Amino acid sequence: MGSLLGQLASDPVGEPGDGMSYNIIIINRWPLKSPGFTQVLLAELQTVDFESLCRQYGLDPALIGPTLAQLSVEASIGAPVPFFLLRYHDKRHPPIVISEWEIAGLTQQCIQEDKSPANWPDCVLELIATSQAVYSVALQDEQLTDLGLLLAYEVARWIAHQGSGIVLGLDGAWYRLNEHQAFIPLQLKDGSTGYSG
Repeated sequence: MGSLLGQLASDPVGEPGDGMSYNIIIINRWPLKSPGFTQVLLAELQTVDFESLCRQYGLDPALIGPTLAQLSVEASIGAPVPFFLLRYHDKRHPPIVISEWEIAGLTQQCIQEDKSPANWPDCVLELIATSQAVYSVALQDEQLTDLGLLLAYEVARWIAHQGSGIVLGLDGAWYRLNEHQAFIPLQLKDGSTGYSG
């Protein structure tokens, strides 16, 4: 089995438009279990301050109206790995794919082949040892320049908040949420945050 976490922090290769996938990983203390969580997530996303976040992410606020008009969350039924799709365009465009693993020990097994955990903060390693769920939020490269990037991080924020988790961002840095649900970078053992930007 390849390393789930190790492939995420590495620098992306390829050219825009080559269909590459980028993943944000969330490691939670417990899985999302509330019934109807897809509806709760959709309602939560509709309360996001898109204007402010578009400025923060350097995205075009003119995309907000069309995005909200198309926003939907679809849950998988009977899939081997539970997942759901966040659609914010018509069906010709790829959705954001959120996958869930609730297999005990999967996280530990996935990082055993990875070389970088030796530098991870102790709190990350402790959470990995006790985690009950791992989620990935997958984007295609074209979604990095529209509101897909913003939506992916908002989904990651919501999942981490629901399950008291931590987030491995696209920049290779680990984040926790503070009391205001803001992303706070965790310092690595070498003193850096791991931020690759």
